[in-house]
Amino acid sequence: RDAHILLNGVRRSAATLIGRGRLDLVVRLHGQSCEQIMSRVSGNDIQRLTTALTTALFGGDALELVLDHLRRFPAQTRAFAPVLAAMPGTELPAVLGALRAGAPDILRTELLGFVALVLGGREQAVADAAVTSDPDTAARLVGVLAKAGTPAAKAVLDVIAQGEDPALQMEVKVQSAATPEAAHAELGKM
Repeated sequence: RDAHILLNGVRRSAATLIGRGRLDLVVRLHGQSCEQIMSRVSGNDIQRLTTALTTALFGGDALELVLDHLRRFPAQTRAFAPVLAAMPGTELPAVLGALRAGAPDILRTELLGFVALVLGGREQAVADAAVTSDPDTAARLVGVLAKAGTPAAKAVLDVIAQGEDPALQMEVKVQSAATPEAAHAELGKM
């Protein structure tokens, strides 16, 4: 209970700093705190505590603030990338929202990396985002699904390929093709 109260306070403070444009300070605090955890704790507790800290500092509304900040100041994306990679998959909706809202290339690359990292079990959410995104973002999300190659990813790609959007149909066929020759043959069929 006390930890929950403490982490809520940390989240509010982090959100205030991020809102004031001090993402750099929160990222630095996160890094130093994770180092302290790793030097004092062992085993599974490291992962549990660093995830709790990461989620407290950057989860939920705070992540949306961060992503908005990074859209305006994309040069800070690289500093945030390790934090994003440590975020739990429950933050996927905020990341997909940021992709749909449009993001500079450097941020979009990191966001797509996160999507690929947490994809397992969330393929339908990514497919849903693909069909409601601009053509470039949709193509990149289809690419993440195609590269995963899992049965669940293939299943949602099959649904997209049967959809109403001919551009997405083509994208699925091209990105799902095993070879460049197979992609060319699929394009020839259209």
